[in-house]
Amino acid sequence: MNQMLRISRAGAFLALTLPWSPLVAEDIRLEEIVVSAERRTQNLQDVASALQVFTGEVLEKRGANGFEDFILQVPGLSFRDQGAGATRIAIRGISNVAASDFGVTSPVSTVGLYLNDVPIQGTSQLPNLNLYDLEQIEVLKGPQGTLYGEGAMGGAIRMTLAKPDASKFSARSQVTGSFTEQGGFNYGVRTAINTPLVAERAALRFVGTYRDDEGFINNIALGEKDVNASSGYALRALLNASPNDKIEVELLAMLANTKEDEFPNIDSGLGDLELDSVESRYNDNEFRLYGLTINAELEFAQLTSVTSQTQLNREFMDRLVFASIFFSTFWPLTGDPFYTDTEQNSFAQELRLVSIGDTRFDWLVGAFYRDKEQFAFVSPHTMPGEHALLNQALSAANLPLLPDSSRISGGGDVGFRLVTDRYEQMALYAEGELALDHQWNLTIGARWFDEVVTLQDELVLYSLLAGASSPYRVVEEPSSDVLLKGRLSYHANDDLLFYFTVAEGFRSGGINLQSAFGVGDLLFESDALVSYELGARTSLNHARLILTGSLYFQHWQDIQSNGTDISPTTGSPVNFISNAGDAEVMGIEAELHLRTSDSLTIGWSFGYADSKLTSAIADAVVGAGLPNIPEYTTSVSVDYGFDFGRLGDGFLRFDVQYSDDQFTRIQRFAAPSGAPVDAYWIGQLRVGFVHDKGWGTEIFVDNIWDERAKLGRGRTATGSFNTPDRFLISRPRTLGMVLKANL
Repeated sequence: MNQMLRISRAGAFLALTLPWSPLVAEDIRLEEIVVSAERRTQNLQDVASALQVFTGEVLEKRGANGFEDFILQVPGLSFRDQGAGATRIAIRGISNVAASDFGVTSPVSTVGLYLNDVPIQGTSQLPNLNLYDLEQIEVLKGPQGTLYGEGAMGGAIRMTLAKPDASKFSARSQVTGSFTEQGGFNYGVRTAINTPLVAERAALRFVGTYRDDEGFINNIALGEKDVNASSGYALRALLNASPNDKIEVELLAMLANTKEDEFPNIDSGLGDLELDSVESRYNDNEFRLYGLTINAELEFAQLTSVTSQTQLNREFMDRLVFASIFFSTFWPLTGDPFYTDTEQNSFAQELRLVSIGDTRFDWLVGAFYRDKEQFAFVSPHTMPGEHALLNQALSAANLPLLPDSSRISGGGDVGFRLVTDRYEQMALYAEGELALDHQWNLTIGARWFDEVVTLQDELVLYSLLAGASSPYRVVEEPSSDVLLKGRLSYHANDDLLFYFTVAEGFRSGGINLQSAFGVGDLLFESDALVSYELGARTSLNHARLILTGSLYFQHWQDIQSNGTDISPTTGSPVNFISNAGDAEVMGIEAELHLRTSDSLTIGWSFGYADSKLTSAIADAVVGAGLPNIPEYTTSVSVDYGFDFGRLGDGFLRFDVQYSDDQFTRIQRFAAPSGAPVDAYWIGQLRVGFVHDKGWGTEIFVDNIWDERAKLGRGRTATGSFNTPDRFLISRPRTLGMVLKANL
């Protein structure tokens, strides 16, 4: 709580020291925001839902690049970054607690992630899109089962790209350079070009980004400095065409690539920013997206068709304590490189019909189909040097040898696993809103879906472990359900809205890979969520002050989590995925935006969440808090504009966020700590100007207080920790400059 007070004082001090005007009669109202998160165009203040929006202008002033740049400003949202693309996003405490950082047959994400209307969420792996030129980001909290399906049990995040403009040519670009303390020089380039193809009818918008970040972690085992360098680029083209006034066609193509040399990990007990790792770790992600959206205006409704194809390829080398368990009797092994190569392909088709016109009854109906398949090749190895000594010991004992590795020079192969998991789903949904009178509205929604999960699996191990090999098998598991939603809203007046919502969420079950070792059941069951929410939106003083708040209670059943048991095949502990019981989460959220003058806007958000397991199977601790959910979150933002004389319009943007400490796994009697990470607070400051002719500059400081924020802990594979005293930390204080040009 002391940390939170420091944040509030810092924000209040900055706000009070800036020039500002009292709330007088001049027109200084906050900007009206239009959203489409509920599949129809609405004013944000008319949405009877916990919805928070970040406009493209705000994201640019924050210098936003990744999820962490906006998530911490949303009350009730948190994220745990494990590095290498493994990210847990939690909305109101609902997260993928059993996800594997290796991304192989993990439970599906609890948060829906959409680029325009294209679903891109997977398991624990979220592509780094290096996004630029966004129209806005909409965050929906609570289960979104009826409109977004079973992948949005905790909520959904919808990122909307800036649309092509067929009326005129435009271009804008940014060049960024920065220095990270105890690190090096970072740079990046971002460009957006808009060109009309047919006057007022068709236009193309092309966006490209590139970044190169120096490392700041020193690996004392290898004697190397700044080992965690990373780079990434993204290219996208968005074509928009309107053959006539009734039809609009949008074609989207995107390619994003991220490369990481090592990860921003530190080991406890060492010096500042130090890692002790003998492995040469890396991560290489490539994401492709193709989407075709057609909107047709009928006499009575808007018809939308969304066809998409996404592909995520990932090559990943890290540590997995596997070989050491079985071969350390013959020779002590210090590192077990674990190679993973995955390819995820997803095809989705959605058809949606939304009523138009000013009627007492608004409705929408839709159909959805998705075929998502992931192929994975995984292989553990022994380190160079250790391989030869281990084989000498095995030979002396007249035991089979490990073959030489084809990937690690001088190393050995322990075995390999080939896994293909496929999710094929069909769904139908409908939602209707009835105006009972001029103040009361009733909304009812339902979604039926049918899904088949198929696993193809083969495990081959060498030497002593050959007997634990599992022959090729195919497992198929069907599931179907109906998700319901009900909402009653009351418009007290044009500026005050109350609502009460009951909604269901659902997540499909899956295959427990470790059943090949005789632990856990072959399948883990689906989990489900029921949410109750009471909320309000109000606009005061002629829209100069906007305040929203909500009180919610959620009952989470049959949580997909991790268990541990002794394998009858290997005789050692093996972790597996199972269902850990039930939990309850209750919380309060509030968000305030205040425009005190034409120059100054202040924002504040607060979230409180209390979670606990109410029943459990195996050795999970009843009454323990859930992982990936801080008890308190808060943020403060100050946006101040001023006249910079001949240089044009100046601005100052200050942001600070606080995230309370949180567990990283479910507490168990055998491991009661829950492997927590500490609370942290991070501040950013940006000052700049934009000239009337379109050019400008800004300087910024990220992580003002040089906080060593621990964003993740250890590395997990099917729930087990490898080096649990290893933490992923935020980038140290970084100072930089941005040069901008607009045409």
